[in-house]
Order: sequence, then structure tokens, then C-alpha cells
Amino acid sequence: MVQPGRSATRPVAGAAAPTSNRSVALEILAIAGRALGSIEEFELSRELLERSLDGRPTRIVPFVLASQAELDLRTGDWPAARRRATEAARLARVGGQAAHVQMALVTLARLDAMSGDDASCRGHLGAARASFTSADDRAMTQAASVVGLLELGLGHPDAAITALEAIWDMDKPSERDASRALWMGDLIEAYVRTDRRSDAVVALSRLRSSIDGSASPGERALMARCRGLIESDPGFESAFEEALSWHDRVPAPFERARTELCYGELLRRARRRQDARRWLRAAQATFLALGSRPWARQAEVELAATTESTRSTVPGVEELTSQELEVARRVATGAQNREVAAALFLSPKTIEFHLGNVFGKLGVRSRTELANRFGAAGSRLLV
Repeated sequence: MVQPGRSATRPVAGAAAPTSNRSVALEILAIAGRALGSIEEFELSRELLERSLDGRPTRIVPFVLASQAELDLRTGDWPAARRRATEAARLARVGGQAAHVQMALVTLARLDAMSGDDASCRGHLGAARASFTSADDRAMTQAASVVGLLELGLGHPDAAITALEAIWDMDKPSERDASRALWMGDLIEAYVRTDRRSDAVVALSRLRSSIDGSASPGERALMARCRGLIESDPGFESAFEEALSWHDRVPAPFERARTELCYGELLRRARRRQDARRWLRAAQATFLALGSRPWARQAEVELAATTESTRSTVPGVEELTSQELEVARRVATGAQNREVAAALFLSPKTIEFHLGNVFGKLGVRSRTELANRFGAAGSRLLV
């Protein structure tokens, strides 16, 4: 099957040429540019979107700016994405273009989710929902997917599942949707992080069957990452190496860093500390450069867990996830659930959930036993 790409889409770039009506021609260019972005033809997408602004035809400017903002978001220029999305929302409101307001606000909300700004994210989503003109399933899917990403980044996989399973119920696998891989990838990761591997396997199978024949490099990278998360040692390694090779083909730094983070975490849990550090450091550097605080924090915690003192002093720590490890360390110093929740910006219920996992994985039955297991390392290794 021919992969959608430059050779398949180049004719679309010239489709507007024969059109005598200039405004229609520019609108066609804009629509084609956005479509190309959805299949990761980023360079050609930018070209067409920029050409569609020739003379700045007022009617399509908000649409073009919102589309450019999405490109900036995916390719790592987050300041430009925020500027363009903000201007798109402003112009769309002036022009009474509710659908374009919603497009821009969802992009701003996704930026907030990636950055870990809970309040701003939910504020933008609330404003986006207010702009819906009808029961728009696609708009609802986008909003729910942002909530899922936000919760996953903040270390709330159960809340992420709640948001993303709502999309699952609305999803129509027979219809090609470029955003499906992103939210289903988040759902699969959330399932794995809550030990629901059988659900993760079902979700990955559904994702593969719905997009595998025409998957873009980014989608193939994401599917390989999900397969790596599900597979056990040593099978995960080949899956992550495949994912990284697909990432090499498309500039999407946030998604690549997430793959590196997951790979490093699994290597660390397989007691391959030196190998883990390579990928965790790369992930942390990217997240910090982008301004993605919660994901950089996850990489930081994983890096701390690769230290020799942690490994030798706390038997079984390799089995803990990064969030579980940080909760365990803080509880080991005598902190109460409420205090840990406040420090980590989590809910007490989430802390209770993580602590239950910690007890089970480390084979301890009380907070006192946990403190004894960690000993002095609990306070020394807080990051």
C-alpha cells in the first residue's frame, strides 16, 4: 500500500491553481495544508498554509493560524504554537467562527496539558466546550483526549482512563481519524500503569486494526512504544528500538521523549541502570527544553532511581514505577498521605492507590516496615 506522503499529496498542492475565484483557491490550499499536517507531511503542510495567507484573506486566517499552531505544537515550537492559537481564537471570536474558536482553544488546552498547567488547561477546555454549536463528537473527543493526557502527565492514570474510555465508547474504528493513535496510546499507557495489561492488549489490537494499513511514521512509533510497554523483558527492547527508528523519520520531540522515558523506565526496572540513564537523560533534556514540567519530573525521578545507593539499599525497588517510587520515598520519611499529595500535586486517594501498589511490590505490610526498608535512603534520595 502506498504510504500517504509527499508523492501522494503533491497534486493536492496545485489543486487550487485552475480555480478562477482566488478566495476559493486560498481556502483549498488551507484545507490541503491542514490535511497534510494530519499525516505528518509537516514541511509541505507549512508551505501550503503559508501560501494560503497570501493577501491575508480574513475569512480563513483563524483556520490557518489554528492549523499552524497545531503544527508548531507537534514539531516542538511551543511558544509559536501558543501565540498563533491565541491569535486564532481572538480573530475567530471577532468573526463569529465558533468552530475555529474551538480548534484554537483545544490546541491551547493541549499545550497546557503537556506543560502540566491543570487550571489553565481546564479553563481553555471549558471555553472550548462553550463554543460548540452542536453535539460535535469530534470536538468532544478532542477535549476528552486532552484531559486524559493531562491526568496521565500528572500521575493520575485512573483519571486518565476515565476520560479516555469515554472516547472509546464514541469511537468508530471504521472511520480514519488521525488523532486516534494519540489518545489510544495514552489509554494503553494508563492501562499498563494500573496493571490492566489485558485491557491494554485489547486496545492495542483495536488501534492496530484501525490504522495499521495506512499508519504514518509517528503512529507506527506510538504503536511500537505501546507494544514495548505491554511486552515483558527482554521483548520490550526490540519494540522500543523500532519505535525510536520511526521517530527518526518525523520531528515530534514530545512524543519521542515519551518513548525514551518509557524505555528508560523499563530498562531501569530490568536492572540495566547504565542503559536506562542514556534514554532518561535524553527524555529529561527534551521535556525541560519544551517546558513540560510533569514529564521532566517523571524523568528526574526515574534517573534518581538508577543510583547504586537506591538499588543496593532498597531491594525490590526496581519493580516500582516512578510515581510509586516517589510516593514510597516520601512516606518512608514519615510524611502522611495528605502531605505527600500536596507535595506531588496529587489527590490523597491517588497516594493511597500508589502506596497500596508499593506495599504489594515490596512485600511490606505497614508504613513502619516501609520506612525500615528504605532506611536513611528515604530522606537522602528525595529529588
